[in-house]
Amino acid sequence: MGILKHMQSFLVMLWVRINHDRLTTSAAELAYTTILALVPLITVIFSLLSAFPMFDEVSLSLKQLIYSNLVPTASDTIQNYLEQFIANTKKMTLVGIIGLIVTSLLLINSINNVLNRIWRTKRKRSFMYNLTMYWTILTLGPILVGSSVAVSSYIFSLKWLSDAASGDVLLSTLPFIISIVGFWLLYSIIPTESVPFKEAVIGALVAAILFEIGKRAFALYVTSFPTYQLIYGVVSSIPIMLVWIYCSWCIVLFGAEFAATLNDYNRQSKDHLKHSSQSE
Repeated sequence: MGILKHMQSFLVMLWVRINHDRLTTSAAELAYTTILALVPLITVIFSLLSAFPMFDEVSLSLKQLIYSNLVPTASDTIQNYLEQFIANTKKMTLVGIIGLIVTSLLLINSINNVLNRIWRTKRKRSFMYNLTMYWTILTLGPILVGSSVAVSSYIFSLKWLSDAASGDVLLSTLPFIISIVGFWLLYSIIPTESVPFKEAVIGALVAAILFEIGKRAFALYVTSFPTYQLIYGVVSSIPIMLVWIYCSWCIVLFGAEFAATLNDYNRQSKDHLKHSSQSE
């Protein structure tokens, strides 16, 4: 079978799987949950980082990274809104703080359910196991991200690298590398099914490439066709953010579908070769 035939078979299999899993509907569900959990999640993240003095300088870089990926064209406006919302959470009671944490955990649970559906997972974890895993992701995740940003900042501050032309190249590719690692961890850790390393990396690479292309394409569309600005005026950044969050989840889930389809396709190809050799 030629390469083109393999590609055609794989793409057909991918398309059927995407339709069966209702990718766009799942992305809409996650986008809705993300909107509800966005402020609580960011609040929890930076509250955890503020507990470690070593992350004081890193928090600013991490905020810029998060806000620039939320909306590629209106990060300053969205940042101002979110900063106001986060400042208001400091006035909350203990019950309200617990509510913030629960809302953040619900987002992780929604991601878990969707990814397990994509990977056709039959095995279920216990409630306590899921709760422990979600809490670990919520607490250790920001610390790990903060540590990686701190290490990256230190490396790029070195004189031999900052003076080199390669420093600019490495700095520009850092968000792409972080995206690959983040998607790989998402596809590898969350599903109950044991996800093969190669398929998870390929799916993460596909998602990271589409994410970078999507950011640029979305920014170009919004600036070239200012439909939302004309309709919504000064609050146009809100619907723009909602649309981009939905598009982002479509990309994330497409990467997961790609990895899962690749795993099934490779398995079927091996089974086909095995049966062919036995029949001979």
